[in-house]
Amino acid sequence: MTQARARDSRKIWMAVGGGVLAILVAVLIAVSVTGGKDDAELVGVADARALVEGIPSEGLVLGKADAPVTIMEFLDLQCPHCAAASKTVVPDLVEQYVRPGRAHLQMLPLALFGNTANGEKANRAVYAAGRQGKAWLFVEILYANQGAEGSDWLDDDMVTSIAEAAGLDMARFETDRQSPEADTTMADAAAKMRAQTAFDGTPAFLVHDTATNLEVFLGAADATPAGFDAAIARVSGGD
Repeated sequence: MTQARARDSRKIWMAVGGGVLAILVAVLIAVSVTGGKDDAELVGVADARALVEGIPSEGLVLGKADAPVTIMEFLDLQCPHCAAASKTVVPDLVEQYVRPGRAHLQMLPLALFGNTANGEKANRAVYAAGRQGKAWLFVEILYANQGAEGSDWLDDDMVTSIAEAAGLDMARFETDRQSPEADTTMADAAAKMRAQTAFDGTPAFLVHDTATNLEVFLGAADATPAGFDAAIARVSGGD
């Protein structure tokens, strides 16, 4: 091979190598900019959709607006016990009470665990998801992907990934999560918690009957099918 041909060959390989390098840099920049988990990496999305499918959802409420009983859940998005309840307690409540129209579920998000600043930001995200009728879907996906207790897993990237997996209008989501109404909703939940003298941590439940205006508080230990049956009977005037 002549020196001229060798130089030409080296130029070609340098050009090819430079092109490949440029592509790799572009990919790395794209990943850095988008951040978060890819939707394909999130687990439990299909199960979360199946849980709430066909059920009316508005704001932080899941179920028919005119249901006679409200079951409020005090929850913390970083609480591992709340994540466990989303798999053991909530599905039973949905099937036994919410789908038949006997009650609706209302979440009261708190920020008590872990990095509370992240928790508060995520709670505002729940409010924003509720503005699109997907608060419970958002929370169920989040619990299925909850990170290790004490870690900073609940960051903006995770919140964005969950919002996208829930099918939210992202522009509207970003606007709503910054609204003053989001902070007001969180403050109302905290005030409701402080009014419960028996409250000692999340998850906890408050069963309220619209007609009788009676309420029964249930801690985590009492959040069983029998416990909810008894509480609903009591607030409805049946006990």
